[in-house]
Amino acid sequence: MVYVVKNLPGDGPQVHVLVIGVSAYPSLPRQHEAPVAGTFGLKRLSSPALSAHRFQQWIRKAGRTGQLPKPLGTLQVLLSPSARERAVEPDLAGWEDNATARDVIEAVNRWKDHAKEHPDGIALFYFAGHGIQRNRDDAVLICDDFGATPNISAHTLDFGNVIGGMAPENDADPIARSQVYFIDACRKLPSQILGFERINVGQAFLAPLGGRDNRKRPVFFGTVPDDVAYGFDGQVSDFTGALLLGLSKAAPRRGQNNEWPVTDIALNEFLGLHLAERWETTGQEYQLGGAGFSVPICHLRAPPDVSFKVSIAPDAAIDCTTITIQDPATHTPVWHKTVPTRPDHPYPVVLKAGIYELSAEPSLPDFARPQPAYESVDHLLRVWPVSLS
Repeated sequence: MVYVVKNLPGDGPQVHVLVIGVSAYPSLPRQHEAPVAGTFGLKRLSSPALSAHRFQQWIRKAGRTGQLPKPLGTLQVLLSPSARERAVEPDLAGWEDNATARDVIEAVNRWKDHAKEHPDGIALFYFAGHGIQRNRDDAVLICDDFGATPNISAHTLDFGNVIGGMAPENDADPIARSQVYFIDACRKLPSQILGFERINVGQAFLAPLGGRDNRKRPVFFGTVPDDVAYGFDGQVSDFTGALLLGLSKAAPRRGQNNEWPVTDIALNEFLGLHLAERWETTGQEYQLGGAGFSVPICHLRAPPDVSFKVSIAPDAAIDCTTITIQDPATHTPVWHKTVPTRPDHPYPVVLKAGIYELSAEPSLPDFARPQPAYESVDHLLRVWPVSLS
């Protein structure tokens, strides 16, 4: 386990992070082998540990460069990489597997203790690996030693128990009120458990029964209920790849101190659009659990690049219309299309996030010049339409 302490307790609110990535699953069969009885048809993986490693690398860099909302207080990393991941990532070559249920539950309890240092702190939880569900609202995380014994509860973790156990016991409880969860795991309901009234799974906490729950706690699920999350052999998973991209781009507005904040709301919008566009290729779906809370996850030092397209209508106006996009504050052109050509249309554009002005100049009298249009260029913009009557 990698355990990093960036700041000493008492230095004010901090960010406390727990990252878990499980691929090895030594008691499960390899992908080409027959399923093993009592293990829900699960097999070994070759993407989650690498995905978790990339996420913890991002955490370290964001903490080092001051891009987290608070100073990085603690970071725990539990990984069980596959042979394939060890081969493609030198950092994982000598990693000692440490994502058994015992390791995970101990780390979750340490994470909760760290999160209790200040109510204004932020607690981040990331898991990548096998997962199942027992009902539509459920999520069970599968630890590395799953299948070692028939006792399912000894090798799993009830994610609902983690959520419940991180709730404040009362108003005086100093636990971080901002908590963000990322679950990159399948949520299939195995047919083997349909005949049982209840399947017991591992518990990390005795969850408090009372108390006012005033947390902001968005949960980002890598897939929807009763569906799978997709990974790639020796590569970062589709969800985590989109997550890391969103953490570098989902900043639509300038915030305080000339920084560009990435919140759970903006990240949710980005992931929904990005994964929807990739759905026909990967089949990956996505779900946000809980309402948008505007929890800051990180901030960018500069406006992010935004890719979009400019589309002219009607088609007859394409070959005779010049397009100019400029900064409305300085009237400085930032993009110009002087000689439109149909193979390029709709025209691809990359600009820094911000407010821009677009003007269209038709060279034929058949079309009237439209009024300049203003647009907020951010991660939600896909096409900027230009209509000439």
